[in-house]
Amino acid sequence: MARRQAGATPGNTPEELQETYEDDPNFVVSLARGLNVLLAFAGSRKHLSISDISRITGLSRGSVARLVNTLEKLGYVRSEGRSFQLLPKTLALGQAYLSSNSLATMAQETLDRIGNQVNESCSIAVLDEGYVTFVARSASRRMVSASLSVGSRIPAYCTSLGRCILAHLPADELERHLAGADLVAHTSRTVTDRAALDDVLEQVRTTGYSISDSEFEEGLTSIAVPIFGPGNKVEAALGVAAIRYPHEALVGTILPVLRGTARDLGAFLRF
Repeated sequence: MARRQAGATPGNTPEELQETYEDDPNFVVSLARGLNVLLAFAGSRKHLSISDISRITGLSRGSVARLVNTLEKLGYVRSEGRSFQLLPKTLALGQAYLSSNSLATMAQETLDRIGNQVNESCSIAVLDEGYVTFVARSASRRMVSASLSVGSRIPAYCTSLGRCILAHLPADELERHLAGADLVAHTSRTVTDRAALDDVLEQVRTTGYSISDSEFEEGLTSIAVPIFGPGNKVEAALGVAAIRYPHEALVGTILPVLRGTARDLGAFLRF
């Protein structure tokens, strides 16, 4: 079994997934490996060597070399000396999801309106195996994390978007996302104790919104509300992020705008 090295995503190596689905004869390990190689380029990683990809994914360098060679022949990556980078063909994979997601396709105009109204970055995100993935976003020039865009993934446990969704999951689903999760301290203010996190999520359920203050990125404050779809099931979260924004202003000025918009988006999903 491949050993996950420093930098690999916990619980996501193909071999770990194979153990999870060992009773499923239809689970294709080679496909899981290839997808993990593509995911290694997530975030700000633009050029990666075979050694880099091996470290990130936990796959052996020999396996990575074969997978990258296949992806290169299929037109998903190209080599530049000893490193590789993604090609535009990979966009088709994400665009297929965005095109089929009714919330993502209709929300951009709404986010732009909110962004202009509050002069801050506004996003919609969905839960994705312990992370939240941005499916629509209107970015402010003042945003600290300028690299965040549609398709970016950030941890759910320490962000307002993620906590809004986690707090409204059924107990068994919440446990599935958090059991064994590596609650890393991104800053000195990140909540990393599971009992303390459970208290935070209970507060989100009570108030109906979540605030994260310098927990994911120093100086970054965010507020988010859940978006409920059919059957009153939480489908996504809508949030605004700003630099060192007073909590009173977030709750007094931005929260009413988010709540009204989330109600409208939820009604659209239930229609």
